[in-house]
Amino acid sequence: MTPDRVGQFDVVLFLGVFYHLVDPIQALQNLATLTKEVAVVESHMDLGNFDRPAMVFYPGAELNNDPTNWWGPNRLCMEALLTLVGFSRIEYQPHPIVGAARGIFHAYK
Repeated sequence: MTPDRVGQFDVVLFLGVFYHLVDPIQALQNLATLTKEVAVVESHMDLGNFDRPAMVFYPGAELNNDPTNWWGPNRLCMEALLTLVGFSRIEYQPHPIVGAARGIFHAYK
């Protein structure tokens, strides 16, 4: 998806998608180009106790017995990636039901 094909949007919801992507950085770059104001990104999270940006790679069906689950970023990694692709302010909250196993990020331009 590109702005030339679909336009840009004030709010973009990117919920439960990130960890399924083979190339998550390219996907976040595309997300940034489609976003005018804020993107809401919700994802599986991992490495919560790691104090550096990091992401787990699941090459098989290790995560929930699902071979389409590829990534488990920690909070610092997701914030760094969102900043890298052009978002200037990131707000984080753990998922209100399942807690820190999933995170919700509001990424502002």
